[in-house]
Amino acid sequence: MKYTLTEEKPCKRVFKVELDGPEYQRARAHAYAEVGGKINMPGFRKGKVSPQVLEQRFGKELQEETIQHAIGHSARTILADTKLSPVTNPAVSSIHPSGEGMAFLLTIELAPEVVLEEYRGLSLTREAVMVRPEDADSVVEGLRRRMATYTSVDRPARWGDLAVIDYDGTVDGSPFEGSTGRDVLVFIGSGETMREIEESLVGRRVGETMSLTVAYPANHTNQALAGKTAVLSVNLKELKTAKLPELDGEFARASGDYKTMEDMRRTVAERLRSEREREVRERLRAVVVDRLLRFVPTEVAPTLVEEEMQYMAVRGAEELARQGLKGIQQLRLDAKQFKEMFRPSAGRAVREAFVLEAISRKEGIAVTDADLEREIRENHPNEKGVPDKLFVELKANGRWERLRHRLRQDRTLDWVISQGHVTERALCL
Repeated sequence: MKYTLTEEKPCKRVFKVELDGPEYQRARAHAYAEVGGKINMPGFRKGKVSPQVLEQRFGKELQEETIQHAIGHSARTILADTKLSPVTNPAVSSIHPSGEGMAFLLTIELAPEVVLEEYRGLSLTREAVMVRPEDADSVVEGLRRRMATYTSVDRPARWGDLAVIDYDGTVDGSPFEGSTGRDVLVFIGSGETMREIEESLVGRRVGETMSLTVAYPANHTNQALAGKTAVLSVNLKELKTAKLPELDGEFARASGDYKTMEDMRRTVAERLRSEREREVRERLRAVVVDRLLRFVPTEVAPTLVEEEMQYMAVRGAEELARQGLKGIQQLRLDAKQFKEMFRPSAGRAVREAFVLEAISRKEGIAVTDADLEREIRENHPNEKGVPDKLFVELKANGRWERLRHRLRQDRTLDWVISQGHVTERALCL
């Protein structure tokens, strides 16, 4: 076997591999034994089918097995000779088999060179979270509005009213997808509907129809509307006003497992604090990652980035489904475009994984199976049997090691923060 390095990059090596006739025939002989050993044919003992019959009946399988064996043997030889450690299975392209031999390209992707400098004692600033009484009051008021009852009114529309409308729209004189709506609910002033529509309703009475224009931004997700101006015809069909429940014990009990309004406000404040502390923690972790990424080259193994993009795209689609979107098609994107959106964050995630892995190895930070089981049980404290089922499922689909890797990253990042000099500054949201 002869191989030549044809391309060399920090995280990639490409070899041109050439096998001469005898080497190719040895791979072919292996294929005869491998394919023939699995076949039961009348008139032949198992493993004793003649090469001629194998060629006639299983020529395609023989060719595939020959190529796979030749590639596998060549790859192992090259890795042993060069002492390279691939981060993914070597990739093969430009395969050219012939009776006289075989040639192909072997691509090996490598881990980036992580050069750790000082990561202990980082000077960090952490936001000190405060929750004001009015913050909890705002949440309570939101709950109160969601529990409001509505009655029809005969007067001009005001901010805070609930309007029922029909609308039709055109762009350049023609309807567009989503240009028609019937019995659409608009909470005037909520910001949930286009600002132009909400503003046009104020002061109008039931039965009135108004015409307005809406300018869509150039970066609008619907490319058919990006940078265009739509003309909308809006008819106010019904107008309702809200009657808010009293802020009393009955409201507190109806809103959740609260005994009194004081109990409700206290619990809401505790949840706000917990949420904000989590947000502050994530922002601090992102800052630390930014500081650590200088130890890693910007170029990393393309296959790892693609795999991370796919993982993020699947999770992103699941999140869209939870939000009520039927699919990425509603964003006017195909699967490839949606996946491509995650390229920057995927590249960052791969680089983050390498630098944190380097630190965890240096500092001896590990995650055992017992750690993983404890983590899963803590996340499902009141669900009997669920953790045990998850253990089996995660191990079966290969996500067990991915979870171990993620947890080790989390622990390593928290350890780096614990070794830093953290000062707090007040943050009032």
